[in-house]
Amino acid sequence: MTAIRRVLTALAAAVVAAVVVVAAPSAPVAEAATGSDFRAGNIISDAMFYDSGSMGVAEIQQFLNQRGANCVAGEMPCLKDFRENTRTSYAQAGLCDGYLGQPNESAAQIIYTIARSCRINPQTLLVLLEKEQSLVARSRPTARSYQIAMGYGCPDTAPCDAEYYGFQNQTYRAARQFQVYKANPTRYGYQAGRVNSIQWHPNAACGSSPVYIENQATAALYIYTPYQPNAAALNNLYGTGDSCSSYGNRNFWRIYTDWFGNTGFPVIGAIRADWQAEGGATGYFGSPRTAEICRADGTCAQRFERGTITYRPGSGITRVIGSMHANWWTDNGPTGYFGYPLGNEVCRADGSCAQRFERGTITFRPGVGIVRAIGSMNGNWWLENGPTGYFGYPLGNETCRADGACAQRFERGTITFRPGGGIVRVIGATNNNWSLENGPTGYFGYPLSSEVCRADGACAQRFERGTIAYRPSTGVVRVIGATNNNWWLENGPTGYFGQPLSSEVCRADGACAQRFERGTIAYRPSTGIVRVIGSMHGTWWSDNGPTGTFGYPVSPEEGGPAASTLQRFDGGAYSFTGSPQATRVRDVIASTWLQNIARLGSPTGEEVVTSGSRVQRFQTGTITVAADGSVRVS
Repeated sequence: MTAIRRVLTALAAAVVAAVVVVAAPSAPVAEAATGSDFRAGNIISDAMFYDSGSMGVAEIQQFLNQRGANCVAGEMPCLKDFRENTRTSYAQAGLCDGYLGQPNESAAQIIYTIARSCRINPQTLLVLLEKEQSLVARSRPTARSYQIAMGYGCPDTAPCDAEYYGFQNQTYRAARQFQVYKANPTRYGYQAGRVNSIQWHPNAACGSSPVYIENQATAALYIYTPYQPNAAALNNLYGTGDSCSSYGNRNFWRIYTDWFGNTGFPVIGAIRADWQAEGGATGYFGSPRTAEICRADGTCAQRFERGTITYRPGSGITRVIGSMHANWWTDNGPTGYFGYPLGNEVCRADGSCAQRFERGTITFRPGVGIVRAIGSMNGNWWLENGPTGYFGYPLGNETCRADGACAQRFERGTITFRPGGGIVRVIGATNNNWSLENGPTGYFGYPLSSEVCRADGACAQRFERGTIAYRPSTGVVRVIGATNNNWWLENGPTGYFGQPLSSEVCRADGACAQRFERGTIAYRPSTGIVRVIGSMHGTWWSDNGPTGTFGYPVSPEEGGPAASTLQRFDGGAYSFTGSPQATRVRDVIASTWLQNIARLGSPTGEEVVTSGSRVQRFQTGTITVAADGSVRVS
């Protein structure tokens, strides 16, 4: 007796708790059923059929009010207004938790209490009430319709048993009976997980067909109403078929679909509220296509025909729709690589949209389609606010090479990653010029470091096979090959030479030279790298450098007589003795001087032409080239 009192006390508390519900969302709105969608082996999922928490008392009452809006009380009140003094039923382990009788209970309260006690969906009970006696939407209910509300104890071949009469009695016993079927799945002729022969009609002459029953809820419906609809019944879903048509299970499926949507999967909680706000099964999202899935932290997602609705504790509802949604599900949606969305998609006026997920971002641009940003690239991109920040939208998916180096181009720059080197960005004019050479897959390869800039706006960025530099006054200049390598021995743009002033110039024999702010780096296949710096460099460039009379340097600057220095070029030599600029020594005079340098010393001035002869004076002598080309040292 003590155990019974404990059960009844708990039930009383549940009744009180249920009664205080005062607000409810609109009743579910669903889509019209189509006969071709009926599946004989899966009329309704177990999750839907046994979802006892799908509706509260207020929701059930509101649903009854809406569905029974045209009902007129006659012999009996409409179901929305029906009340009954309920009687107590005691709990039975594994079946129902009992029912604590109360005076003058509403139909909504009765349905709610039975659903909770017997762990069955109140929507299932509402559909069964409509299927059996049309009680929910009936315009003038009769006393008989309440007596046999669930058709319980009313076999097709015998009169109904009066012991089971009454609305509460019928509803409770039917709900309990479905739990009996569930608790004893092998006791009955129709069983889940196997092929069953199911008749079309009570008349055995109409025949039967094999049906693989996929779940317990479907098996229970066949045990309760042991016939399946034939083609004629399904072809005229809202009417009658032929003489071998049966309608019980067809009507259950049709009514459930019309009222609550797809019978395969329940929609509950916060996701259900958001789904209903968009019109439920007839709204944007359509019917559910999967059951809700949740992980340990309470984050949940459910997929519908045209999108997925997710819920995260602390941040609430997030939706994934359109092209983004389809692409996300190619990686198994919330259980795949990308995980759950961190926010709704953001779009701009041109139709470009992006949505961030736990491990990446999926974007869409008209004319381009879907592009993904993942891994380190995605994380770095979002440091600049992703698609609404500096970089804008990605122009294509990341490209990677065998060593794990990856790059992804965006509207206003490129983000790259190299194992051991991490993230490096390429932006502005440097990015545009680099892209002309196919970026990371082109000549320059991957960037080795971020660009370095100085106060005047000059910037430079080093890549695997060269450097791209930019100065506001000259634009982009590239430094490549041996010149680039030698320049970086002096720390490139921040070292002695500074920024390049122009691109390298080369001649047919492979000799090349490139001018920098404080010198020129030249290369000859026969001699390698040669630098020209200081006053020597200034004087040489006043003679047009490598394209002028003196041509390319032959050797590095070297010590000359006394405290002077000199450097040899194709067309002569320059000597520097401390004056503002170097002194030119040309062609044959230069070669003669260099042969006699110890004797002659440094030049004291430029050559002069006297009486048809070229004359250049040195510290201790003179070299004269006569008009006939003869050379004299004096």
